[in-house]
Order: sequence, then structure tokens, then C-alpha cells
Amino acid sequence: MFKTFTIIGTPHYMAPEVFEGKGYSFEADYWSLGILLYEFICGKLPFGENVHGDPYSLYALIKKSRLDFPKYVNDEQIKKLIQFLLVKDPKNRSQQVNF
Repeated sequence: MFKTFTIIGTPHYMAPEVFEGKGYSFEADYWSLGILLYEFICGKLPFGENVHGDPYSLYALIKKSRLDFPKYVNDEQIKKLIQFLLVKDPKNRSQQVNF
């Protein structure tokens, strides 16, 4: 499998494996898509909405935080899709997402 080691982009949208520096593949793109969908549906970021300046503090928060949805998000299908995309282990993320 092809992996890259480039760290580029906005930390709030980076998958956990990007921060680890061990290389990552297309599963990181699934994560970023999940972050975008969450933001579109919920109007805020799922992790670290108020964390700015220190990407490693954000990374620690992403690693330990649970994915929660606001009460006004009632569509179970979109919640399930976002949950699949935001699985923290990239191996599990790629196995769950079948486009």
C-alpha cells in the first residue's frame, strides 16, 4: 500500500494518523470528509472547536474525545456515515467505508 508522510493542511481536518508521522494513505481522506460532513450538518467542528495555535493539543484532544452529535441532528443515516468516516483507527476506517 502506498503511504505518504507529508504533513500539510488545517489541523482540525487532519486524521489522527497524519499527526503520528508513521505515514498514511487514502483513509486520511475519509477522515477529512467526515470532518467536513459533520461541520456541514452540525455547524461546528466535531473535535477541538475552540483549540487554536497548538496542533499537538488538538491532536491529543482528537485522540481522547468521543464523537457526539448535537440533539438537533436526527438523521440516523448521516450520523452512521459520519461515524464510519471518523473511526480513529485507519485500518478499521477503510474496512467500514465501502464506496
